[in-house]
Amino acid sequence: MLLTNISTDSISTANIHQIGHGVEIQVSMPRPLKYRAGQFVFLSIPRLAAFQSHPFQIAWEYLGEGGCQVIVFVVQPRHGFTSRLRLAAPMRDYAALVEGPYGRSIATEQYGTVLLFATGIGIAGQLPYMKEQLHLYREWRTQTRRHVLFWEMDAEEYRYWVNEWINEILSWNIAYEIHLYIRGHFLTEDAEAGVSVKKGEKLLRLTLNYFPMEPENLIRSEIQKRGDRGRMLVSLCTDSSTSRVVSKAIAPIIGKDVDLVELDFCPW
Repeated sequence: MLLTNISTDSISTANIHQIGHGVEIQVSMPRPLKYRAGQFVFLSIPRLAAFQSHPFQIAWEYLGEGGCQVIVFVVQPRHGFTSRLRLAAPMRDYAALVEGPYGRSIATEQYGTVLLFATGIGIAGQLPYMKEQLHLYREWRTQTRRHVLFWEMDAEEYRYWVNEWINEILSWNIAYEIHLYIRGHFLTEDAEAGVSVKKGEKLLRLTLNYFPMEPENLIRSEIQKRGDRGRMLVSLCTDSSTSRVVSKAIAPIIGKDVDLVELDFCPW
């Protein structure tokens, strides 16, 4: 595994940024890490937390200077390892170790409809599926014709943690619907409790809902819209209460060309 983190001239380095109440970690990999959507890794930063590692979803990746792979983690600090990320000095590189990937990846391209559910920082687990689906769609290697993300958050600040990537996904002009459910702490100027606002320059495919998500009603509506699109996948990276609600709502039709999957690691 160390071969992923160390090459002849460099080691993996982590740069840590504070983003409001969250943290973004960008790790430059001297050797490319091969992973699939749905998988997770263990990250160690010895200078901040000696002899500790923590599982994370890779939210995004891009090519940095010299064509180096940079993998990005979005973290909601709580306790232990994640709380120590608050101690990181700005504009400093830390030696890091990345172990993995672990977990399964679902072949979403075999489904006509793909519904992704996330709550809070669980968006980090669904972003890779969104990116993967869009690449498959552009390469004509998928059967999926309806892609939808439903993401509930306690505060509107959360959406700005990943706003750059959400905007990139929307910029590809592929039929991807994104519905955000914001329970409180509104930031948008025209935000008002109980109101929905559509955003987007052309297709208005981003909807900001300033009220809690009702998963059972969303599932019921999607089943009615399904038509002849073939198989349906419902993917969860949600808190336990939301997972229970979705599982109960979809239980009567599981196996009838409908599959329910919960990511192997959910960041709670």
